[in-house]
Amino acid sequence: PPARQGPGRPPDTEKRRAILEAARRLFTRDGFVAGMGEIAAEAGVSKQTIYNAFRNKDELFLAAIAEVADQITAHLETPDPEASPHEILTRIAWHFMDVVISGKMVSVMRMLTGSGPGGMAPDLAAAFYEIGPARNGRRLADWLAAQDRAGRLSVDDPDLASEHFFGMLNGKLQLRQLFHAAPPPDDAEAERRVEAAVRRFLKAYAPD
Repeated sequence: PPARQGPGRPPDTEKRRAILEAARRLFTRDGFVAGMGEIAAEAGVSKQTIYNAFRNKDELFLAAIAEVADQITAHLETPDPEASPHEILTRIAWHFMDVVISGKMVSVMRMLTGSGPGGMAPDLAAAFYEIGPARNGRRLADWLAAQDRAGRLSVDDPDLASEHFFGMLNGKLQLRQLFHAAPPPDDAEAERRVEAAVRRFLKAYAPD
């Protein structure tokens, strides 16, 4: 990838937001073949403005896509102390359905695995996994451990419990989309899965 093109003043918040949103749109539509010039035009900025903020296309991709994945559990950094486990898990579940099971994120998954247009190097895919799915899993595990200490849930293995929760939400939904076997779930199907996953998870990890 091209190196950062010389020094420059970092773009303001509004321009940075425009760059990230343009990058997300083009990466999810065109894959990693989307060019920096195209992204600059989509964002209404110059290429130099992009390079003032991001060293190369790899860094821009990770920032744009990981920001989307981060929405799933970002609120667990400062959880609402008054919210019940049911409320918190339901919020996570809906963010998961909106982000992971949406058609746009599935196109990114195809790109990451090399099965879609503009496939990328394994090390970049691994970096995305670490700052996206892995970080979400750790955040949920940390929150579950805190719930166990508070006596609100009984979770002896928070990491495994985190996998259980996301696994119940996902099931085969993403796999079916990756293989073009089914479209994204409609609102009714998403609601059915969210309610079932939260209900069964809370039953499985109810306090003794």
